[in-house]
Amino acid sequence: MMKKVKLKFNKNLGNVVFDEFNKDEILLDKAGNYIVETDVFDNYWLISFILSFGSQIEIIEPIDLKEKLLDEIEKIKKIYK
Repeated sequence: MMKKVKLKFNKNLGNVVFDEFNKDEILLDKAGNYIVETDVFDNYWLISFILSFGSQIEIIEPIDLKEKLLDEIEKIKKIYK
């Protein structure tokens, strides 16, 4: 199932953003960060993709994706306690 997402990538990730997304899906905010609005498959790949950028990415929308990410982070934290 596809899900519309809105992500903010740190301005230092321009090369990655333009490699992964179409130009028409990418905007710049006032600080020079990349805002990407796209449709992606709603599966574990999406969470792992977001996690791969650590603190250099922020989920803007949707809220349920933020919750899924936080759940996964909690699971990871339990492993390393």
